Amino acid sequence: RLVPLTGVGGCGKTRLAIEVAYREVPAHVEGVWFVDLSTIADEVALPGVFATTLGLALRAGDDPLEQIAIYLAPREALLVVDNCEHVIDPVAEFIDILLERAPRLRGLATSRESLEVEGEFTWKVPSLATGNDAPAVDLFFERAAAAGAGLSRDDATTSIVGDVVERLD
Repeated sequence: RLVPLTGVGGCGKTRLAIEVAYREVPAHVEGVWFVDLSTIADEVALPGVFATTLGLALRAGDDPLEQIAIYLAPREALLVVDNCEHVIDPVAEFIDILLERAPRLRGLATSRESLEVEGEFTWKVPSLATGNDAPAVDLFFERAAAAGAGLSRDDATTSIVGDVVERLD
């Protein structure tokens, strides 16, 4: 019920997770949610991020994890939890408890390493192919342009970028 997509940074885990989630919407009509953990600093923020994503107002004084589990328990739903690596142990425990208490819930997570949750099926996302005409070079140029870099895609620059992505891989 949980599939962590693992791999090196920039290999496309998030894009793959979003594509899978999009295709799974018809099978999870009671909810598909994308929980972005990239902005949190530690596990203290986990319940708030999950609750905000679910549109759930947490009641003060009650266990936030329990409230989230109760909300999800009757739903045929999918949680996509992105960028788990910097809070791997707490998020693994959080997800494990949610899966235990919400029997119809499914999870898809992205991380640089497995969550080590019982019953998970880890899928290692391969790195992009490298070389001057490879997808890794295309992605480099795409991201550089998005960041405002004025790289020309001539032979000399493409060769340098090809070397860079090869070394990064």
